[in-house]
Amino acid sequence: MSTKHTPAPWRIEWGMAQGGDGHHVCDASDMGPFSIIASVHFHDEAEGETKANAALIAAAPELLELLQHAVAIIKDEYPKTQLAELRVPAMESAIRKATGDQK
Repeated sequence: MSTKHTPAPWRIEWGMAQGGDGHHVCDASDMGPFSIIASVHFHDEAEGETKANAALIAAAPELLELLQHAVAIIKDEYPKTQLAELRVPAMESAIRKATGDQK
């Protein structure tokens, strides 16, 4: 399965965005500002939601890969089950959303 996004792993530079007002999600290339994939700016006082958003973004490539593998296994091993019929379409929809596939 080929991807167009920056390869994992992604990491979080806590408190680095906007002079400490948020977090950068970066690739592993360690190329300073060229490594920044996304910036998540504080919009909550306790940083809880902002940190959770940064963590979710940083985990996205691995979550996508695992979901793609899960779909392949379900379709191969359990094609005629309720799991395949009810969950696989939603899982495939999430994969299309994550990959930008508009089919």
